[in-house]
Amino acid sequence: MKRLLGIILSIVGIGTSIFAQQREVGLEEVILMAQQQSFKALIAEKEWENSQWAFHSFKANLRPQLALNGVFPDYTSAYTQVTQPDGKISWEPVRIMNSSMQLALSQPLSFTGGTITLSSALNRFDDIQDKNYSYNTAPMVLGWNQPFFQYNPLKWDKKIEPLRLEEAKKKYSETLERVAVEVNRLYFQALQAQIAKEMAAKNQENNEKLLLIAQTRFNLGKSSKSDLMQLELAVVNAQKQSAQASLRQREAIRQLKSYLNDKGTEDFRLKLPEDIPFMKVDAQIALEKAEVNRKEFLSFRRQMLEAEDEVAQAKGNTGFSANLETRLGYNNQANGLSEAYKNPIDQQAVRLSFNFPIMDWGRAKARRQTALAKRAMVAYDVEQQQLDFQQGVLTQVDQFKVLVQQFGYTQKADELANQRYNIAMEQFSMGRLTITDFIIALNEKDRARVDYIAAISDFWEAYYTIRFLTLYDFMAQRDIVYLTAN
Repeated sequence: MKRLLGIILSIVGIGTSIFAQQREVGLEEVILMAQQQSFKALIAEKEWENSQWAFHSFKANLRPQLALNGVFPDYTSAYTQVTQPDGKISWEPVRIMNSSMQLALSQPLSFTGGTITLSSALNRFDDIQDKNYSYNTAPMVLGWNQPFFQYNPLKWDKKIEPLRLEEAKKKYSETLERVAVEVNRLYFQALQAQIAKEMAAKNQENNEKLLLIAQTRFNLGKSSKSDLMQLELAVVNAQKQSAQASLRQREAIRQLKSYLNDKGTEDFRLKLPEDIPFMKVDAQIALEKAEVNRKEFLSFRRQMLEAEDEVAQAKGNTGFSANLETRLGYNNQANGLSEAYKNPIDQQAVRLSFNFPIMDWGRAKARRQTALAKRAMVAYDVEQQQLDFQQGVLTQVDQFKVLVQQFGYTQKADELANQRYNIAMEQFSMGRLTITDFIIALNEKDRARVDYIAAISDFWEAYYTIRFLTLYDFMAQRDIVYLTAN
């Protein structure tokens, strides 16, 4: 007796230990885990970080640039031809060294495409052969380089890059909402497998109890051998289904944990989210929120601007162009460094260059027409994408409404099928129902339960899909934003 009691306590202890290793989690908790630690969420975070650095790089291009550059040494030792007064060539040995250094502060002008530069330069020339050296200085020089009738990349970057950053910001929110949709699907796959396992185990338990009753009735001559064998077959099938359901449940949990990037050994016990929020989803509001919140509509604007950019580039790089270079400042030269900075003289320089294509066999026109044709193609494609996206939102809203309407019917069918099964089991135990009718009631109960779980799964998938398509929470009536600052 003591040994039997010890075995029972050991079994209970093992069961308690197994149960303790299972952590019960709900749908919202699993979605939050996925949005915080899944690989997709981590990659999305790095993509957003890269977008921020790219925008920072663009902003830095608009700010003044300070650079120090120089050459030291530039040494030459060789025979060099030297023209003599009588016109003859004489090869003379030379040993010279040049050194230079320049500090320049430049500011690009995004509205004109030009550049203003303020610089200071120092140069030294050493004639090592004759032991002579001299300095050339430019203490301060103000320069302006201005192209005319040419493509200005900074002008277009100022239009496109802010859109690109805002698009990346919305993409981050969309990615986390897509994670919610995907992990919701995996959650219900695992939950359905878990419930199927529990149903199979319960059916096996009930069928084994009914088999004992059927064997007693058969021994008393109140049941046929066929009914007994049919119930034995039901028990065998229930055992097989229970084993298969256990395997599917373990595999589904592994897939869920893999997506969550959960490396722990603790198993999950999933909760059924039956608290359905029957909120109203207005199609017009859904469209308006999608146009404001989704990155696609920013992407449409960016694609059109990029097409316009290519047109401007094709026109600016193929027609008449000119470039103005001016310098104004001071310079001097002397044999000593200090003397080279004393009493500098004025320095002025103006240079205007131009390029006027006369004959290019239609190359410039072809490039412009290609850019114009591509712009038209982008416009058509953007319009098609916009219509497709709007239709996708409206279709999802309609599906959501239908699911809400059908959910009540599925829930009622589950309740009725479960009640009928309980009555059938009681009647069969009392010998008032055939085994065939009981198995029919059992199958209908299982099918109704599966349909009910599927209806809950479909609802939540539709709910999170609408959130993803609109970045709007219709339950809380607020926009979904995961990033509040750039």
